[in-house]
This record gives sequence, structure tokens and C-alpha cells, in this order.
Amino acid sequence: MNSAFGWSALWVNTTGNYNVAVGNSALGANTTGGNNTGLGNSALFNSTTGNDNVGIGGGAGLGNTTGCRNIFIGASSGSSVTTAIQTIAVGRAANPSNTNYHTVWGSSANNVCNCVYTSWSNVSDCRDKTDIAPLNSCYGISFIKKLSPVSYKWDNRQTYVEKCNYNYGQKDGSLKSEKCHYGFLAQDIKISLEELNITFDGLGHDPVWRAALSLDYRF
Repeated sequence: MNSAFGWSALWVNTTGNYNVAVGNSALGANTTGGNNTGLGNSALFNSTTGNDNVGIGGGAGLGNTTGCRNIFIGASSGSSVTTAIQTIAVGRAANPSNTNYHTVWGSSANNVCNCVYTSWSNVSDCRDKTDIAPLNSCYGISFIKKLSPVSYKWDNRQTYVEKCNYNYGQKDGSLKSEKCHYGFLAQDIKISLEELNITFDGLGHDPVWRAALSLDYRF
């Protein structure tokens, strides 16, 4: 049983069951996927066989095709997710990579994040880890000595695209934040890691334009 409200909502569905599509073209390409919920214009439009997805907002989860158990909340959220499972994107244009279990809150415009520590669970139990080995000394003091702490203000490139319709990378300083932050520059971290021949998975490199964005890594 399915529920569809809106032009082309669940338009080509064949055997998919327990889907809810509300809005123009919501779940419009779904064929056999089930237990999906698309609320908003073109929400989960390209999803075909994926199951248990939620897309709320205009264009939410628009890129998803066969991915399952994903949650996209906010207009244009999750547009890069196509086949991944259990990703979460919350906020307008919040966009995780097409990687299983990836979670993103907000877009690049959300440059200040305040979280209550006790509301998050950080697992470090040795019983949940394997292949444990002591770190080489170059990962420790040698790496720390190369770090160069700086002060800075956020002036996100994507914010100018969304608010000023500038080309990506074009800035004039008019949207920089008022608050001063302290931390490190990802490019400096990258250079230090390369000099010490260290592989660090926390420094991401996405294949699309977000590659530069992913270098803005904060510790």
C-alpha cells in the first residue's frame, strides 16, 4: 500500500510498498523501493529501488538512486548521495559524501557549531577496536612540533555563492564572521603529514569541488 499526493508523485511505481510521497514529483522514479517517505517538491525524485529513505524538503535526497536507510532533512539536502546507505543530512544544502554512514549537519554556511558534549557518545573501548599497535614516534612529538596554531575568522566561499550569487571561490570579505577562532589550517596539517610521510584519514579529499572545502579541517 502506498500514499501519493501531487503531480507525478510515485508516478512509475511498480511493486514498491508502504511509500509515502507528498509533493510534485516526490518519489517520481521509484519502482520497487519500499518504506520510503518523500515530502516536498521532487523529494527523493531519483530514488528507484532504495528502501527506508526519508527526504523532507524541496529536492531533499534528489541524488539518491539505490541508496537505503538515508535521512535527508532540508531543501536540497543530500544531493551528492546516490548509492550510499545510512547517511544523514540535516539542514538546507547539507551534503554528505556518497559514503556509507556519513553524517552532516548544516552546510558550509553553518560555520559555528555548539554542541553539548554529554549528548554525544564517543566510543574508545578497547573491546571495540582491533589491530591495535603503538604509534611511531613521528606521529607524536615530531608531528606536534610541526603544528602552527593560528587565529582566524570564517569567510566561507560557499556562503558567497548562496547569498551573493558569486562564482565559487570569489569573495570580497563582506560576509566574514565577527568571532575570532583558534585552531589550525588544514593545508598546513597536510604539508606536515606529507613531510613526515604520515597517512591520516581525518583529512579528507573529495573528488568534486568540495575537495577544497574538505581541507578546512578543524581539530
